[in-house]
Amino acid sequence: MSFKWAAGEEVVLWQGVYVSGEADWSFVATFFYDQIKDRSRVFAFNSHGQRHLGLLTDSEPGKLAWKMSGVRPDGRLERFVIEFVEGPDGKVTFNIKDRSPADDKRDESASVVLRRTDESSAAPAR
Repeated sequence: MSFKWAAGEEVVLWQGVYVSGEADWSFVATFFYDQIKDRSRVFAFNSHGQRHLGLLTDSEPGKLAWKMSGVRPDGRLERFVIEFVEGPDGKVTFNIKDRSPADDKRDESASVVLRRTDESSAAPAR
């Protein structure tokens, strides 16, 4: 995964690759401030056909939370919350919570701990 500024530092671009036993796909999300609606938004999509819109929600210090809604590849509507929670030593925990509909209990939530890397230690792009 990587995060970088885009569009003259008006947008944060988040891109990455998800690899697991059930699926492999790449994704892109753009985080930006909507001046007209006076709110922070995210638009995300992936190579598997999912697309979502989200809004920044009220949150506690050290946490960014986004309420997301969108469409799965099979056309079903989906809702969930994504969080970025600041932790010790520059680590950030990325959570997906309250996913609905969930295909099974394992699908309702997930967490990944992210740590900052510099460009020289980042894995080469595929």
